[in-house]
Amino acid sequence: MDFTDLYKHASQLCAFSPSGSHILTATYDRLIIRLASTLQIMRTWEIDPAPSPSSQILKAKPTPSGRNNAPSSNGTKSGGITAIGWSEDEEYVLACLAGRGVVEVRSAREGEGEETWEAGIEAGAEGLVRAEFALDARNILCWSEWGLRLTIHSLISGQSTVIPQPTYPDRAYAFSLDAGWLVLATRKGGKDFLNVHDPLERFALVRQSPLPTTSLVDFSLSPDGLYVACWESLLDFKLHILALDGRLQATFTPPGPFAETGLGVRCVSWHPNSGFVAVGGWDDKLHILAKLADWRAVATLEMSVKLGADSGINAWREPSGWLEATMHRGFVQYSPAFLPLSLPSVRPDPSRVPLRSGASYLSFSPCGRYLLARSDTTPNAAHIFSFPPPSLPFFPQLHTVLLHERKVFTALWKPGQAGGYKLALGCEGKGAVYLWSDENEWEGDEDSDVRQGMADCCSVPARKFELKELAWSPDGNGLLLFDKDTFCCAFEVPADQQEQADQ
Repeated sequence: MDFTDLYKHASQLCAFSPSGSHILTATYDRLIIRLASTLQIMRTWEIDPAPSPSSQILKAKPTPSGRNNAPSSNGTKSGGITAIGWSEDEEYVLACLAGRGVVEVRSAREGEGEETWEAGIEAGAEGLVRAEFALDARNILCWSEWGLRLTIHSLISGQSTVIPQPTYPDRAYAFSLDAGWLVLATRKGGKDFLNVHDPLERFALVRQSPLPTTSLVDFSLSPDGLYVACWESLLDFKLHILALDGRLQATFTPPGPFAETGLGVRCVSWHPNSGFVAVGGWDDKLHILAKLADWRAVATLEMSVKLGADSGINAWREPSGWLEATMHRGFVQYSPAFLPLSLPSVRPDPSRVPLRSGASYLSFSPCGRYLLARSDTTPNAAHIFSFPPPSLPFFPQLHTVLLHERKVFTALWKPGQAGGYKLALGCEGKGAVYLWSDENEWEGDEDSDVRQGMADCCSVPARKFELKELAWSPDGNGLLLFDKDTFCCAFEVPADQQEQADQ
């Protein structure tokens, strides 16, 4: 991989454009658009971080202690940019300043003679938590404080639509990719509801259905937009599958005494074809529910601490001390880990909150051939399960285990369905990105599921760089790598160019 130079950022505020051609970054009071291939600055705007008139009046009210909360004339740190975003058509960018209660919108068009266009949205007494573009690229969603309301502002008409009492500002909402409907969880009168809003009718309420939950934690919309998987609080392991019109299809509770222990669902992931849904809890077991089985469990996968000698699993281990040996400029392969193998594990501590146990992350690959799972019981390992193609009997099983020196804190599949499958991982305290790919020779025919894959450790060429987060570009050609205060891009080098460079 080729790495760019390091550049400054604030609070990991960097985002690829939907096409992957540009990168939007932000510092405290400045928006910057860069060309993704070279990181050359294309456009820049300075955003005024001073409090808005409404927030100034509210913060100037004396507190019960008699102190005045008005900010100083030069602004406060809370007045800076807290979130950024692209419109889906890349025509506009936004900067959310939650401390000011303001959203600033700018035109991303470039070139001489282009008319300058900008807009501002000011929240009132309800405050502002976050903002983002709707899927239609011409409406902006703004969540207020205390879950009071979601306000949708139109950039075309200037009109606003208010949806009262959204359950959460950062989850329990989604856009259906086929129709663009906004699916949103709301709560009123102590009950959970599922709302469906039509963006073509100014987000008018199309349907509101009561949910069978007592205290909704989150929901996940299926890729085809026809089903919703919603789950209860940590006190109850229940996963409800509903049609988008609100009809309950099934309720899953795992068999055995675990359902009575008071530990609920941790993570859920839909298969790309919407025919399966994977659900993980606090016991290192993954339950696979199938649509053809009326959403009953058709397989239970386990993230075991011990890997048997005859299990046929591909196990790879990060080489010890490779960063120091390569002076932070190396690309090395994982070492084979011979079976049987015991993975380093952490005993759950019931007195610690939150509890560190069970599946913490699930994600299917874009074509659904692999399922990635991370467990807090074995935090240094990443488990990759294989799902057979439709031509073979349905028998998912553990395919690969990647073992690292430090905890795996993030792992993301490369977007897109061409060119094989690739997984990028990050480990705590490491200035490197780890890659796993299944691109190698088949050991059998094309319908076989025996593919070992390749695993590489790629160091970021900077001594003081410690990876905090990563993100794929939408086209899958590059990665954004974040340190605390800096970021860089990493791009794959085509095989023919790599051979020429080696010569």
